[in-house]
Amino acid sequence: MKKIIISLCLITSAIYFPQQAYSVYYTRPNVNIKFVDSNTTAEQYLQKALANEKLGNITGAISDCSDAIRRDSNYVPAYMNRARLYNKNGNFLAASADYGKVLRLEPTNYEALYQRAETYRKTRNDMGAISDYNKLIDKNYRTADAYVGRGLVNYNMKRYSYTLKDLEKALELYPKDSDKYNSTLVLIKQIQENYRPYPYF
Repeated sequence: MKKIIISLCLITSAIYFPQQAYSVYYTRPNVNIKFVDSNTTAEQYLQKALANEKLGNITGAISDCSDAIRRDSNYVPAYMNRARLYNKNGNFLAASADYGKVLRLEPTNYEALYQRAETYRKTRNDMGAISDYNKLIDKNYRTADAYVGRGLVNYNMKRYSYTLKDLEKALELYPKDSDKYNSTLVLIKQIQENYRPYPYF
């Protein structure tokens, strides 16, 4: 009851006394967030974004990430999280742009490279995706996943023999008791049978 009363007071303050509300903390599970003010850091904006995401407010979370970037244009975690949220919202072009920015800041951020490859695949930027997957395979980063991704791009391009080679290579790398191994095995069988559309995963 006490928590409810406090929450109502904070909401009322935010609506009717917005300037005062900026200096108030509210509490969510495992998250303490400060309402933003002129001294708010990029890290604090990002924490606010993560709290908004937990509450299902994806648009607000994206806005918070943008605020973090405005505060520090080189803050990689804000770009990574905003890209992830853009993907969640289906804004794949914006997501790939953010991953590209991360790679300009950190050329060896291979997770950003992998996520951009996946985003390119979703938007049918086939050659961009293949280029990124090739780099991941060359760097031995998430190699099996990169083979699967490249195989799915080859499937979209109707290069079925290349698809099977990539998927079979991934099958060699995945642990045999893993879900990814089983999913890849099913996918190979489907393609071998009738070149059926692959199930998205």
